[in-house]
Amino acid sequence: MGKYPLKGKKTTNNVDEYLDALRHRLIKMTPKQAVLEELSALGFSDEESIEIIEDLEYEGYLNDKEYISAYLHKKQHNNGYATTLIREDLINQGLPEELITSVFEAESARMKDIQNSITLAQRYLTRELGNDITDPNWVTAALARTQAKLARRGYSEDMINAAIREACGKILDQ
Repeated sequence: MGKYPLKGKKTTNNVDEYLDALRHRLIKMTPKQAVLEELSALGFSDEESIEIIEDLEYEGYLNDKEYISAYLHKKQHNNGYATTLIREDLINQGLPEELITSVFEAESARMKDIQNSITLAQRYLTRELGNDITDPNWVTAALARTQAKLARRGYSEDMINAAIREACGKILDQ
């Protein structure tokens, strides 16, 4: 077996060999559905795939709940994305919506969304205005650009407007 046993076609019927290779690869979090698709693409039967998945879950290498939590943290905290956009990404990856909802509730994702939107609005407005709030046309344009940036991050219109109001108050207090 070569250096990358999971690339290309299945070259052996040894399930244990592929299980070992998957263990090394799954140190990076991966959803169960992605592993199932990869095993299917490599030519494993459904029974072999289920056996491998069960072994990996039992040993703690596969855990969709932990994957969702890590993905939420990465996207929401590090990148400032809204939970609606993150939820869509996770559903597109084949994760169950009930599990996503339970993890989001446990992580208090909505409150973190509000905090992130205010922080991002303040950062964007400060950058856009350059501490010059004397020209009303420039302020209007800066507000529009900030709204567009937050919308691209997946925030709702109501949350964007509330975040901009809060951010404007903080900027004026400085």
